[in-house]
Amino acid sequence: MKVSSVRKKWKDKAFAAGVKREDIEDGAAKLGVELSEHIGVVLEAMKAIAAELGLEGVTE
Repeated sequence: MKVSSVRKKWKDKAFAAGVKREDIEDGAAKLGVELSEHIGVVLEAMKAIAAELGLEGVTE
């Protein structure tokens, strides 16, 4: 998944419905990074452990 794809779907409540977007936005702000940068870091970290997360082979 690309950062642009996540950002495009960000306001759609059906996308990642269990996620509290405010928490993610606040966390990025507390880290002093833009939301897109934070999303990119998280996506890269998830790719590294995709098999453990049950996401191996999933592209979008």
